[in-house]
Amino acid sequence: MGGIDEDLDRRVGLLHIAQEAGIELTRNGEKLRMKQVVDDRGDPHLAFRILENNKADVLGIMEDSKSVRQWLLDARREMTAMHNKINETMDRWINVERMYIALNPDDEGCLCRDGCPDDQIVRCVWCAGNSA
Repeated sequence: MGGIDEDLDRRVGLLHIAQEAGIELTRNGEKLRMKQVVDDRGDPHLAFRILENNKADVLGIMEDSKSVRQWLLDARREMTAMHNKINETMDRWINVERMYIALNPDDEGCLCRDGCPDDQIVRCVWCAGNSA
């Protein structure tokens, strides 16, 4: 099981740029047609410029469904591996935190000592229970 090919990832990233900017891509022979179909996503000029500067790659990846499908498969595998790693580490976190609290019942405050930010993937029990 290999990782995502960097060159393929870069080329697929161009499709992502177009999608994020609400730009519809079509091909007319060797010409790349770009049209902003969603106009509430801000200024698309940078996206248009990036896509135009990478025209050959954009045209190539638009017609390379096999490579796009391979990228999707590789990305799914990579995300699944990350998901599994997060779940395993989360289980370990919970068990270690429970054990620490049982061994140190008088220790109050953030177990990490820096206050767990609200946007973290995990927060200690004290911070989670004392947030506003």
